[in-house]
Parts: sequence; structure tokens; C-alpha cells
Amino acid sequence: MDEATCGQMVYLYNETQVNFAGDSKAFFCRHGAPGSPADQRGAALRIASIDIGGGTSDLSVTQFSLDDGLGHNVKIIPQLLFREGFKLAGDDILLDVIQRYLLPALQQTLERAGVAHPAALMDTLFGNQGRLDGLSTRRQQTTLQLFMPLGRAILQAYEAYDPLDAGAELAATFGELLSQRPTTAYCTLSTRRFSASLVLTRRRSTFCTPRCCCRCAICTRRFYPDRSASPPACAPFAKWWPITPATCCC
Repeated sequence: MDEATCGQMVYLYNETQVNFAGDSKAFFCRHGAPGSPADQRGAALRIASIDIGGGTSDLSVTQFSLDDGLGHNVKIIPQLLFREGFKLAGDDILLDVIQRYLLPALQQTLERAGVAHPAALMDTLFGNQGRLDGLSTRRQQTTLQLFMPLGRAILQAYEAYDPLDAGAELAATFGELLSQRPTTAYCTLSTRRFSASLVLTRRRSTFCTPRCCCRCAICTRRFYPDRSASPPACAPFAKWWPITPATCCC
């Protein structure tokens, strides 16, 4: 039994046992199809429901009929008419909110702050370009602690949206939408590590060649001119430059 059908069971139980005091026939007569004959009005009831979960959406159409019992002894007999599941669900809606509203808003804020090449920076941070830089864990943490709570806050505000209000809009900062902000220590550590990674990636792409690490001292002075020590081998050099001998930039 899928989630959509389970929702129908809960609905029927609440309506018949709570709102109609256990009189199932009265409930069926009340919600029977309009225009049907009086003697057939409470014979059957067709219910369609959709359940939107995180990963899947389920649609179910069931026809319920009553047996020949009397009073509270009437039994409800279900007959499943249609059932289908879809891969489009709540996570996809949340992803659309992040891509259409949050990321463009962040890029506009970077532009107003005077950041050079904000579009390229956004592509490096959150686009396909930076997927192989070893910072996927940081991106996941940013999504879990920042973007997903912001997206849920927008969807929650949309639940109270009035379609007849043409001037309705949501104007708020990220801080105003977040009920719990990421800790300062986490933000500082993430910024430092990400900035350091961008520098290392840029230097590696400019100087590194697939040769053996035979002159590490040259690399050390090139990238760290303030270092007085010049390690002669790869093992000590790895403490300062986290690459393997096969990819050393000598």
C-alpha cells in the first residue's frame, strides 16, 4: 500500500468515526456524486489523492462502497482503480527554489559588494566547474546548513500566499529567513579552507607538470618565498604542498 492510499484510509476513518459518529452511510450520502439518484447516492464514493514526498510522488484513485450492514456494522469495501508513482517530488521543488531564487540572489549580492567576476565565482563555488576540487563535502554542508533551510522558508511563506494579491512578494535577507544560522566557527573555517583551495588549484594548474619531484626546493621557494627552509625530498615537502610526487611541479 502506497502513501497516497494510506492517506485515504486516514481520511475515511476521521470522517466516518469522528465527524459522522461512526455512521458510514451518512458520510457516503453526504459526499455522493451530485445528480445521482437518491437511492444510489450513497452506494459508492470515489476518492483521488496525491502524496508528494521527498523523492517520489504517488497518485491513487480508489472507489469505496458499502456492504449490506446496518448502522455501525456497515463495512467499507475498497477497489483500487488507478495507482502511479513519479520521480518528481519535494526535493525537485526545493532544488528549483534554490536554483531560481537563492543562487541568483547571492550572485546579485556579490555584484553589489564589488566582487570581481561574480558569475565565474558562482560557477566555481556551486557549478560544474568545481566538482573535482575535493570540496564536495563543504558544498554539501553549505547546502544542508544554508540553502535547504532558506528554500524551506520560502516554501513556507508561499503556503500563506494569496493568489488574488497582485502585489504580494517576499523581500527578505538570508539572515531574516534563517531560523538558526550556521555557527561563526563553521563559516570562518569553511571560508579559509575554500580560499586556500582556490589558491592551490590556481597555482597547480599554472606550474604543475607530471614529472618526478626532484627539485622540491625550487617549488618551495616559488610558492612560499618567505620560507627559509628548502626541503630536498618529497616527504618533507608534502607537509607544505599536499601533492604526490607524480604531480609535483618541479
